Order: sequence, then C-alpha cells, then structure tokens
Amino acid sequence: MLKHLWNRRPPRLTALFLTSTLALLLADSIAAALAWPSVPIPKDAVAHAVGDQMTVNGIPLRVQGFFAKTTQGETANWFRQRLGKPVVENKLGSAIVLGRAEGQHYITVRLSPEPHGTSGIVTIAHLHAAYYSRDTKKAATERLLSRLPPGSELVTELQSTDGGKQSRYYVLSNTYHEDVNRDRILELMREDGLALRFQAKAPEATLQRGVTQLSNGTVFIFNGDSKEAIAVIGRDTTGRTVVQVNVINDMASYK
Repeated sequence: MLKHLWNRRPPRLTALFLTSTLALLLADSIAAALAWPSVPIPKDAVAHAVGDQMTVNGIPLRVQGFFAKTTQGETANWFRQRLGKPVVENKLGSAIVLGRAEGQHYITVRLSPEPHGTSGIVTIAHLHAAYYSRDTKKAATERLLSRLPPGSELVTELQSTDGGKQSRYYVLSNTYHEDVNRDRILELMREDGLALRFQAKAPEATLQRGVTQLSNGTVFIFNGDSKEAIAVIGRDTTGRTVVQVNVINDMASYK
C-alpha cells in the first residue's frame, strides 16, 4: 500500500521531498562536525572561566581552568581514563600535558602541581576552522603589519570575548628604536579613535613578569568611545624592540 502511494506522488513533490530530506541530513552532519567536544573535569574540582571565546594565532579555542584537591599523578590518571586513546603525554617543566585529537579538534590538558592539589587548564582547539580561515587570518595580519614600521613581525596574537568585552592582544617585534615604534603606535591608535591619556616608565619588575621579558619599557594608556587600550614598548633579551598591545572594546557599542 505504501509503495503504491509513493508511486502516485507527483514527480515535483517526490523531488522536493528527497531534496528536503537530504538538506536535513546534511544540516545534521554539519552541526555534528561543528560541535565542540565536551571534556569533563573531576567531580570535586572547582572550575573557573578563562574566556568565553578565544582565538590564538588564528586558532579558535575554548579554555577552562580548574583546581582539584587530588595530587598531580591522581588527576593525570583520572584524565587518562576519560580522554580515550591514543593520548600523547609530555612534561613541560613540572607540568604534565596530555593531548588527544578528536575529529576536527585537539584537546590538551595541562596539570600543574600545587601545595594542596593540582591546577589544570583544559584547552580545545578547533583545527578545522583554523585551516579554513587561514587566508582571512593572513589578510588581517598583513593589514596590521602594513600600518607598522617595515619589517615588523607579529610574534603572537590573541582575541577573546568575555563578559561583554572583546579583546585583541598582539605582540610585535622589530629592530627600530623605541621612539619610532612609539610614534607609529600613537598614530595607529588615533586612526582607530583612541587618544593617549597616560604615559610612564614601566617598573622593571612588572616587565619581567610578562610572557616576553622586557627592559627599559614604557607604558601607554589610551581611551576612546566604548573602548580602551594599553601598549608597552621595550627591549627583549636579544635587543630587539617589542611592542605589546591590548585593545578592549565594549560589545554593547555594536548593538
């Protein structure tokens, strides 16, 4: 009976039915491919947010931190049993780093020993998205470098969205004098609607705590309409000039 009714369907209706079904199946497949994997943390661990959305050097990331009362070894065993196989394991200083590929993503768990337990960072990288957005990332990097002294290098770039704020942090390096970089950063900020509000020498102790250790650094603070920025210019251990910039936008201004 069902076969008889199917054969009586008008050709257009049959084609529409098949097209709709294929579209739904394709949509489900795409949704599954784009879904971020979930990584559990120990039951008694205390989680803390690192960033709602984050992109580091063009790679979309989801990052969560936690603190567990168990030892580093116990916590590592807990994750080994739940991440699945194969798991890549490395030591980074005193930290244990576990890694595993899952579909289009790569999961990393970094576990550091603490006096009363273990601090951990779970990072999920969307490698597939990074690959397909590489041309867009390259164009954005070229636009930024075109506004800076010739020969400047983009060392690292981090973009994040958290608590209604959008942040873009980047580190640049070149061989020009600090004054040349200062003038260019001031001009770049003016072009982006940010005015210099404060400038001062940075304490050496503060410069040494950064990701890139600097000396003879100067801090610049800027303000604009629903945005602010801070820049630090100094010299690294090789003598190259390093420029660290963090621009924060209030996302409410985009609505």
